[in-house]
Amino acid sequence: MPDTVNDKDRDLGAVLELLHRGEDAFTTVRATYRIWRHDERLAAAFHADIEEQKSRGASIATVSSRRSGPPAPAEHEEILRIWCHGDRIRQEHESGDWRDGAYGVRRGDLWWSWNSHLGTLSNQDDPKLGSGIGKEVSVMLDPTPLLSAMNFAAIGRSTIAGRATLTADATARPPDSRTGLRSLGLHQLGTGADHYTLEIDLE
Repeated sequence: MPDTVNDKDRDLGAVLELLHRGEDAFTTVRATYRIWRHDERLAAAFHADIEEQKSRGASIATVSSRRSGPPAPAEHEEILRIWCHGDRIRQEHESGDWRDGAYGVRRGDLWWSWNSHLGTLSNQDDPKLGSGIGKEVSVMLDPTPLLSAMNFAAIGRSTIAGRATLTADATARPPDSRTGLRSLGLHQLGTGADHYTLEIDLE
């Protein structure tokens, strides 16, 4: 039987394998993320996706607010620095808004945080209180939730920051037929996009 597997099929297999074992590729992480957003487009895509899910029978409530003062810039950028070792995580924000200088530390279920808007917070007196510390970009370190949230196609190879990568085009899977809701794995990437382009580290 002739071998009908082409390079893109092989690369797709590699993409899925890398995503599946992504969390096992490291024990300690020190990373800096540059996060860029166009807030108007992000909000429009989010609300369009909400309406689509509602049309499929999902029950979703949303809350919106308006800020006072001059209008905010249409787009903004922030830097997020993360250190991880075992169950210990520290993150720091560098941005032009109230999160500038904010930081958080988590050790197991316990966490502490500070920002200029809310001051110091902790769950030391009530460990049941959760926190988003270390979770804002957790899908970048543990991408396994994306496997159930997206369909992938390998489209090439590249080099990012001196490291070899596989380039994948991805689209959101249809919402769950029982609930009408999409997988939560998409939220960190931004819901409502027509497609996503991902660079997956080959190492």
